[in-house]
Amino acid sequence: MRSRWLSTFTIIGVLLIGLGVVALIVTNSGHKFVFDPGQTETGQEPIYYIVVGVLMVINGFVTPAPDIDGDAESGEDVAPARSRSAAIRKDVASAVDPSVID
Repeated sequence: MRSRWLSTFTIIGVLLIGLGVVALIVTNSGHKFVFDPGQTETGQEPIYYIVVGVLMVINGFVTPAPDIDGDAESGEDVAPARSRSAAIRKDVASAVDPSVID
């Protein structure tokens, strides 16, 4: 099983971690950087962002990549699917440009 490390989970997770770290730095200087409208302030918001970001990065790393080449463990043959898709591409190309026909 391969990991799909570059996914939306990892990108958003890294952004949340960065936001949380910047918020910690700015909050320590006395300014408010991260706030959740409608919520009471606890002062822990930057830490929540960092924790959620770390969880999203972990989820991005453990999410398996889709198996495009077929399932090797079950012995599934993907050659028929490839030949069908090649035939479909050829039919579409010949409909658009008749000079493509063999």
